[in-house]
Amino acid sequence: MSENYSVDYWFNQVDNQEIHGGLDNFNEKFYGFKILKNLICNLNDIPLDGKIVLLGARETSIKMLCKHFGSDRVVGFDISNPTNHPNITVKNVIDLSDKDNFPIAFAYNDVGNFVITPRAKLHAQIWGAKNIIKGGYFLGRTNNNNAGYDLEGIMEEYDFVNYNLGNLENFQGISLEDKSIYREHILSKRK
Repeated sequence: MSENYSVDYWFNQVDNQEIHGGLDNFNEKFYGFKILKNLICNLNDIPLDGKIVLLGARETSIKMLCKHFGSDRVVGFDISNPTNHPNITVKNVIDLSDKDNFPIAFAYNDVGNFVITPRAKLHAQIWGAKNIIKGGYFLGRTNNNNAGYDLEGIMEEYDFVNYNLGNLENFQGISLEDKSIYREHILSKRK
């Protein structure tokens, strides 16, 4: 299982269809990119203070967020940064601790997945939730995850209101008609 948390596993096997085949190599057709572009970049109330954070960061999404929110606000964490993008910090999210805390306006937990990296995914969820400022957002998975974690309950414990995107037609006037990209995600807003 420890190999699932390695640079080689995530960055040097991108063409392996079994592992990454349905993710469009994390480029513009990747569902996470589409959610960021179509929903997050169109929200009208993301706080102006605090960072925009990708937990599990790929260059395509980072570049788009930097363009939209300003590169001074965007931070990504990942176990590698093969393109040397200045906004991606090389750090395993499992190693994020209170020493790494800073105010966050929006975070997306795009670390691995609950099948092969459940510890990292859960740790990213909790670290990010603790650092979201009042009125800020956290994008993550629903309780319908393969590890069986009560993510929606965790977010409520950290004083968030959850919006299951798969059950909404729109959010703040933004169309969510493409249920295939939203159905397993919740957008949580800190009260």
